[in-house]
Amino acid sequence: MAGVDPDWYHPVTMAGVVGSTVLGAWRLWSSGRSGEIVGRVGDTYSRAAEPLGYWTHYLLTALFTAATAMACAIYIFEALTRGMTADPATWFLNPAPDASYSGYYPQQADNESVNGRVVLRCRVTRTYSLEACVVQSEQPPGYGFGAAALGIGTTRVLPPQDRPKVRVGQYVNFPVIFRMPPGGGTSY
Repeated sequence: MAGVDPDWYHPVTMAGVVGSTVLGAWRLWSSGRSGEIVGRVGDTYSRAAEPLGYWTHYLLTALFTAATAMACAIYIFEALTRGMTADPATWFLNPAPDASYSGYYPQQADNESVNGRVVLRCRVTRTYSLEACVVQSEQPPGYGFGAAALGIGTTRVLPPQDRPKVRVGQYVNFPVIFRMPPGGGTSY
């Protein structure tokens, strides 16, 4: 499913898809029993009196219901095979400090000994690096932690043991924690 917008997997979106599937199935069942189906503008079509209108609306409802049921099946399959119940960002929560990142600590925050936290939303590339990162949240604002995190985010590569948990093109949340070490100096 590379290329599918990750917001498609949002629980509210999926609740709408499931609701549409259930509503469509109910319409098919009830119209099959009663021999009547209600059209888009409220017109009722009888199977006996208006077979063309009835079967047109019945088939359109069946196609819509099949499409929404397929969307539900794809969502469930993706969730089961890709671990969508776990937050892929947990791999990045506590990165080991690296001296090469000390240049990313914002100068004002360094001068004032301020710690910060940024959450980036990034797309996973074919080489399992991160691209197209945007700042989701930045605390505290105004110190430049967001810009610094953007510089760090594009240098990260997903560890080999975690690569089966994500798809190329999938968006992940990447928290970056800026912490002043005890005794001074900078880390991220």
